[in-house]
Amino acid sequence: MEAKDKDSFLVEMFKKELNKFYVKQLEIGALDNSKMTDFVSGKVPFSFVTSDADVIDWMSKTKTSSLKSAYSRIHTESEKERFCKLLDDFLKN
Repeated sequence: MEAKDKDSFLVEMFKKELNKFYVKQLEIGALDNSKMTDFVSGKVPFSFVTSDADVIDWMSKTKTSSLKSAYSRIHTESEKERFCKLLDDFLKN
């Protein structure tokens, strides 16, 4: 096997393993009510945090730098919009 073929093989194998891991995380997230602290610690994506009240409660107990850090780790526009809406709701109350 040539080096390029080995690299391609390893990349494909790595992609498959990551995909298996991601699917498993989706299954776990779908069954589990993940908390904001799970997202902050890197255990789950923000989309797994189902309780808006939990997110707002976390916001009330955290520093601005942690809010910025959490926001920067969100990947999709819809999740960013949700985070901003919850932050806006938190600031209004």
